[in-house]
Amino acid sequence: MDFSAPSSIISAIIMLVISVLTSAFTTKMKEWQRVKSESEKERMRANLLRAVSHDLRTPLTTIYGASSSIVTNYEKLSDAQKIQMASCIQEDSE
Repeated sequence: MDFSAPSSIISAIIMLVISVLTSAFTTKMKEWQRVKSESEKERMRANLLRAVSHDLRTPLTTIYGASSSIVTNYEKLSDAQKIQMASCIQEDSE
């Protein structure tokens, strides 16, 4: 390139501007992808936590209910009912 010619200087300036714009756009795209990736990871983590929480809460509710019934109504329950509730507790705890 001959920088003594005005057209060469204009071409160099245009190429510099295009390079700066391309670099800025690329940086913004990488930042956007990083934010999107982090958002997706957080969403997946929250879904996993909800699923695990639900999977633990369901048997714990049954265990708590059966054990509370045994403790509260021990004298009123038949032996068969006590054994059935204890079996439910054992099954859900497994």
